[in-house]
Amino acid sequence: MRTTNNLAFASLDAYKTTMQHAKENTKQIFDINTKTAKTFESNAREVTKAAQDSVSRFNASVNSGSGSSNTGTISSTTTSTSVA
Repeated sequence: MRTTNNLAFASLDAYKTTMQHAKENTKQIFDINTKTAKTFESNAREVTKAAQDSVSRFNASVNSGSGSSNTGTISSTTTSTSVA
């Protein structure tokens, strides 16, 4: 009977340790995913800004090199999507 109790408690301790490791691993994975999402968001913003700058420079060079007297404002349209 004593041996059975010892085995049962040893199994429960092993289970508790395994669950604690699983909990810690889950937190680490969550943190990694959060950092990845923030990095992706930052990179997307930088790419969008670079694309907008490129379009503005292109439009300015087309308008200045065409010989036209149109000195109106240059407009560009961008579309952004958000992932929830």
